[in-house]
Amino acid sequence: MTARLIPASALTPTPVSWLWSDRIPLGAITELIGGPGQAKSSIAYDLTARVTTGRPMPACSGAAAPADVILLQAEDHPTSRVVPSLVAAGADLAKVHLFDRLQDGCQPLLFPDDIAVIESAVANLKAKLVVLDPISCYLNGNLQNEQSVRKALIPFAMLAERHNLAVLMVRHLRKNGANDPIHRGAGSIAFVALARSSLLVGNDPLTDDSHRHVLTINKSNLASASSLVYRTVQRDVGTIAIDWLGETKVAARDLTSTAGSATDASLLHEAMYVLFSLLCDGPLPAKEVARRAAQAGITTRTLYRAKATLGVKSIKRGSGSGSQWFWRLPDDDRAYRAFKNHDLDHLMDQLCHGAEELHVPNPFVDFPDPSNRPQGSKDDERFL
Repeated sequence: MTARLIPASALTPTPVSWLWSDRIPLGAITELIGGPGQAKSSIAYDLTARVTTGRPMPACSGAAAPADVILLQAEDHPTSRVVPSLVAAGADLAKVHLFDRLQDGCQPLLFPDDIAVIESAVANLKAKLVVLDPISCYLNGNLQNEQSVRKALIPFAMLAERHNLAVLMVRHLRKNGANDPIHRGAGSIAFVALARSSLLVGNDPLTDDSHRHVLTINKSNLASASSLVYRTVQRDVGTIAIDWLGETKVAARDLTSTAGSATDASLLHEAMYVLFSLLCDGPLPAKEVARRAAQAGITTRTLYRAKATLGVKSIKRGSGSGSQWFWRLPDDDRAYRAFKNHDLDHLMDQLCHGAEELHVPNPFVDFPDPSNRPQGSKDDERFL
């Protein structure tokens, strides 16, 4: 029984290597999850193009040696969608390898049964990335069954380790689900459990632009990374490409809060608009911010979510009993840049006047239970 056991002292620790720094590790499975219309496949094409040409990954500066990619795409047609999208992304087509649907009677690859087909291709091509889009089309078993999912994916995890490559599986969100983004993916929780990194995409809550989205870390066992904003652009008819716009403060919970409902996203967006409106001319006392936000119908919990998302800072002025907490916008304007071009006069008039006609609750008299308070509000609790 001990023949296959070795002492940990016989192993040499090795650092994590990355296909995309802090987001997609080599030697492991990464998942990319999101709802319809988030351009998940276009992101996969964009990353494929960067691997095949050696161009830097988004928000990174270092280039890499060009490498081959195995792309299993079950939903987009190879000649009318996949190849034009790869061209739009700037890929080296000679280094992208697609499954020939016409072979074997048009039978799709199914895993774990066909893992040897992929392993042989990886070894011959020395590929650095395998994309399964979507993963649900390539599993031979019940997607809801944990044992079935593990049986299919563990061979991929072992393949990634043996060849030091990245496996990217694209997964859809449930139509309805829990607030926790970890549990929002369609199928068994085993998908996210086996992935060393989980990337979540959703509509950018900081703007009404339907073409603007956010990619954020949903789960990572290896590193942390900032969220990134991207925009979908049409290159040719039916061809969508990705423009990466930079970092944002939006987090995974902001993309799927209240079961990902559009209503909740709208409330958060409104609260961020109000908060920016109040602070755009300079810091204000935290109590005054809360009073005016309450006049605008913003709940305390939503206000603190907006504060965390915008990166609003708490600063203390004075000392002792005469001290007072103020809120101010962060120096980096990327989180609130989308609001700058709005006409704020009408909104400010609504916030600053008409209090006599409204019942204005004081959210600092009966504050919600601290256990329900969003993270990021502890730094200014003492002024309450």
